[in-house]
Amino acid sequence: MERVWLKHYEDLVGKEIDNSDLLLTDYLETMAKKYPDSTSTIFMGAKLTYQQLNSLVDAFAVALSKMGVNKGDRVAIHLPNCPQFVIAYYGILKIGGVLVPTNPLYVDREIEKQLNDSGASVIITLTKFYPVIARIRNNTRLRHVIITNIKDFFPPVLKCLFTLIKEKKDGHRPVIGGEPDTHTFIGLIHNNRGQKPPAVEKGLNDLACLMYTGGTTGISKGAMLTNKNIVSNALQVRAWLPTGLRQSRI
Repeated sequence: MERVWLKHYEDLVGKEIDNSDLLLTDYLETMAKKYPDSTSTIFMGAKLTYQQLNSLVDAFAVALSKMGVNKGDRVAIHLPNCPQFVIAYYGILKIGGVLVPTNPLYVDREIEKQLNDSGASVIITLTKFYPVIARIRNNTRLRHVIITNIKDFFPPVLKCLFTLIKEKKDGHRPVIGGEPDTHTFIGLIHNNRGQKPPAVEKGLNDLACLMYTGGTTGISKGAMLTNKNIVSNALQVRAWLPTGLRQSRI
């Protein structure tokens, strides 16, 4: 059958993508070795190099492993776009966990249903969203709650201004009364910095992510994505980048 859509591709976009035998975490480790000082993320003007990112990912993966997260265990990410999301995403994958991205705009009943449906035992959430998780926690299988403040990876001056002007006013400083098995994201990374996560055998066909649908035609369902699925998606995105951005680094 003729693939009529190909004629609409830009000239520099290839018609085929080579299969990869690497995992997404393999690419990150390669980048950290080959381009350690290159920028991996920019958030509110603050940059992380690939070496820094990989080190943070390793530390977080170690923390999850010490919590008892094993291959196949579900870990929910209840965050907006920020470096903590990236670190958690790769950290979960490094130890063979299954990540469950969860919409931060969900109300209590929606997130409770998704957590129970996925079987998540750990969740990473923002301080601003913590009250929601605190209210539903006992109705789920959550064993650990990890909290991060949006300012944690701000540049120093902006972090100071945020603390003084916006943090309390905008609800980023909730009351956390020493609930058991509740941790800070930064604290976990600090306590496990420089350590390497345990080696876990992971395959391209292993489940890596439960990506929930919007539920516009019924109940939201978790689409099962394998390691190969998410690697293929990364390669597809790369293939569409303009030449100036598409460097041979992956």
